[in-house]
Amino acid sequence: MERVINAVDYPQLRSLSLVNYQPKILLRHLSDKTMSHLLTNQITHMIIEINNENVTIPTRHEADIFAIILLICKRLSDLTFLLTSSEEYLTILLLNILYGNSFSSNLTKLTINVNSFDDCLYLLNGCLESLSTFIIRIKKITRSLSEIDNTKKLFKLKHFSLATDFYTRCYDTEIVPLLRRMLNLEELTLFLSVVTSKSTYID
Repeated sequence: MERVINAVDYPQLRSLSLVNYQPKILLRHLSDKTMSHLLTNQITHMIIEINNENVTIPTRHEADIFAIILLICKRLSDLTFLLTSSEEYLTILLLNILYGNSFSSNLTKLTINVNSFDDCLYLLNGCLESLSTFIIRIKKITRSLSEIDNTKKLFKLKHFSLATDFYTRCYDTEIVPLLRRMLNLEELTLFLSVVTSKSTYID
């Protein structure tokens, strides 16, 4: 990667895809001086796909990479961040994001897979203040254990897609309150298997 990036200048480069990388190798590439310059000053669209085929449970490295990308990519507007091979997805909770702490003021579209519903709530807790399109896949949606306010309105969110790998019993208690926060939603996509004892249909 360093040989390619350092070979010539790329003044028109705006989109970058880093696919099938292991976390430690990707972290090393991100610390390269030329790469850092590109990420800070030029890149607006980015795809990150981390391959953890030999790891059952992701390490802290994946969360660190996500944070680094958001912090140094000052012009980034569209990010896809996926773990493609491990049995678990990204755990945002490892970052200990405080309410109102902005990771990115320019990011308008995020596509990501995470482990828990709490990870989803953390991403909507003010750290991505310009987010208008949010495409998220959650490993398993269970009852939230966090103290995040799941009633604060998300006025800028216009497009929302939610999928999960397993069935959930928390549609009414977790998902519905989240959807009610999206007052200006224009497009909604749900890929869910819902278990409920109250009704034969979902309202």
